Amino acid sequence: MGVISKFMANLGGEHLSAIKRILRYIKETLGVALCFRVSKLIVKDYIDSHFVDGLDKRKYIIGYMFTLV
Repeated sequence: MGVISKFMANLGGEHLSAIKRILRYIKETLGVALCFRVSKLIVKDYIDSHFVDGLDKRKYIIGYMFTLV
């Protein structure tokens, strides 16, 4: 959505198609969740990200890891 939002002033067919795909994905995954029955479960998250080709090209890599303790 971040990349598509910069084209809001001048949307083309490809942009509208991408927006429809994003909204379809969100609609289809609304009911997805993780449920645990352990009362003392702790979720720890580690996230790292950085830009690849400079800030102007808006390309970045994200890495993440979740652990259950």
